[in-house]
Amino acid sequence: MLSKKRKTIGLFINRTGFFFENTVYRVAQEQGRLHDMNVVFFCTLGHRGSANVYDELEKAMFDFAPLETLDGIIITPDTYQMEGYQEALYDALKRRATCPIVSIRDHNAPYDRVATDEDNAIRPLLRHLIDDHGYQRIHFLAGFKGHPDSERRLLCYYDEMARHQLPLPENAVFYGTMWRSGGDVACDYFFQEGLPQPEAIVCANDYMAQTVSEELKKRGVRIPADVCVTGFDNVEEQAGFPVRLTTVEQDYEGIVAEAFVTLKERMAQRDMGQVSPEQIIRKLPVKLIKRESCGCPWHEKQEDQKAKLLETSQQMQNIRVRETSQMYFSIDMNACTTVEEIHNTVISRRDDVPEMRDYYLCTFEESPGSGEKEGYAEHLTEHVTLISAMQNHEDKGMPMDHFPRKQLLPDWVWDSDEPQSFFTRILHQRDSIYGYCLVRYEEGKKPSLFYQEWNATISSALRHLFNQSKLQRLYEERKLSSITDPLTGLYNRRGLEELVLPGWEERCRASESATVLSFDMDNLKPINDSYGHQAGDDALQTVAQVLKGLVWPGTVAARIGGDEFLVFLPRCNAQGAAEVMQEIDRSLEEHNQKKGKPYQAAMSGGTYVCRLTPGMTLDQCIMESDRRMYSFKRQRKLAQREQE
Repeated sequence: MLSKKRKTIGLFINRTGFFFENTVYRVAQEQGRLHDMNVVFFCTLGHRGSANVYDELEKAMFDFAPLETLDGIIITPDTYQMEGYQEALYDALKRRATCPIVSIRDHNAPYDRVATDEDNAIRPLLRHLIDDHGYQRIHFLAGFKGHPDSERRLLCYYDEMARHQLPLPENAVFYGTMWRSGGDVACDYFFQEGLPQPEAIVCANDYMAQTVSEELKKRGVRIPADVCVTGFDNVEEQAGFPVRLTTVEQDYEGIVAEAFVTLKERMAQRDMGQVSPEQIIRKLPVKLIKRESCGCPWHEKQEDQKAKLLETSQQMQNIRVRETSQMYFSIDMNACTTVEEIHNTVISRRDDVPEMRDYYLCTFEESPGSGEKEGYAEHLTEHVTLISAMQNHEDKGMPMDHFPRKQLLPDWVWDSDEPQSFFTRILHQRDSIYGYCLVRYEEGKKPSLFYQEWNATISSALRHLFNQSKLQRLYEERKLSSITDPLTGLYNRRGLEELVLPGWEERCRASESATVLSFDMDNLKPINDSYGHQAGDDALQTVAQVLKGLVWPGTVAARIGGDEFLVFLPRCNAQGAAEVMQEIDRSLEEHNQKKGKPYQAAMSGGTYVCRLTPGMTLDQCIMESDRRMYSFKRQRKLAQREQE
């Protein structure tokens, strides 16, 4: 369970801003409050015929959604008209879902189903055209081949024509798009030269009926005087079209409500351990809406017309305002270079989306111990971070809560005294997925197309941020490679200077003590000659390990030349220098014993301890340290010769 206080329902749906989807969003939120359940909408974006990398990334929603922790699931399969989406959804449910599942509007789903009685839905419309108006040459504009609802409506058309003993026209059926396109091609097919013209064109949905009506108007064909055109669905976007459509109204509100009732029944059965294996199938009737496109008298109240015109005008005004605010939001987001700036921009622009009550932005992160570099990820991971939060329009800051992805949100968000509804979108750009957001709207509100643009803008900002981070890491890596020795990993001479010189003058003014140690490896050439250059490299790396392990604060160790090393010790007096030298000797001995090589890594060193004064240079200190090292080596060689 996602919430300890109430059950959480996951609702899978594609697209926003359309009549059916808007109805689902609105009624599902109402049902969630009615049944005291949380509702999480897992929203994707796509349309039939689209084929790009974004479709594949959107499909990642099915892998992202925490199917294992949901208490119930409602799916709307027929909204996924992109290739492979329904299959991906069903596959994810089969593999991971353990809770009851109810399908809306899909007559073939292997789960409990609630839908319109499509076997009879279009019959009242056909009988009205035939029995009441006497139309005989009736043509049918179907959706694309394979669309389940369109195919059922087409079968009803064939059946009713046969029942009324009406012959099918030669060009009786044309397969359209199920959308506001292809009206010209459909009209070309139905109005072929040499064939009797249609008396009526029955369309499988309102969108196709609207585009056919527009095309007929362009051609000077009158509706309904010359031809009748009807639709199906009774969508709300009819204002401004050539004629108000006679259509069929599905009880979408009743379907969604019945889906929640069915799901609640199944969850109760599961809680009691009494789940019935018999599939629940519930079909709801339709309502015939008679308007002027078939020749029926229809008059809209003047008050209703004014209200709709006012609503349309307000919507257009809102669109213009939103377009401007979205433009500035994009500009602000594109300028963000840190996660903090992204959060601040979201909060500063929150009034642009006044219906948005809560907003949570989460990013994927690599899990500790995964072997990957810890931090933000660019793909689905099991761990996430809440980087930005707004609750009840108030800035909740950057909680930076780390939690498993299957929770979706931290416990403190789920710990609400009232049921909540969230709209979920994964945030991706190109081939990368950066995170996801959950939005809670004010009661009665729903996501619009600006919801998609808002998330696309944030996705773009995250991509920009990640690319900037990559460039910064690349720059740092290249910079590091230019100031480090590739064999030992110690700094080179340039690296030593870049780390020491920036604070050099300040150290001199403060008269700080400092120590420079110069080392020269002993017997490196004999090791190379006797055991090979790989052994020589090993000896050099052993010395580097010793110098890297020095614990004196602020130590900078470098490989200056082939077998020459230098160590800078800030704020180090003679006693400290002696202790460091002892530490080096002891550590070298331990490394040699541990490795057990037939050769020993050894060094000769010179120590220069001084008190820095204005005008002194690092080069002077290094030269003096080198001089003492060479002096020590000469004295040691003389002593060895005298002993021989």
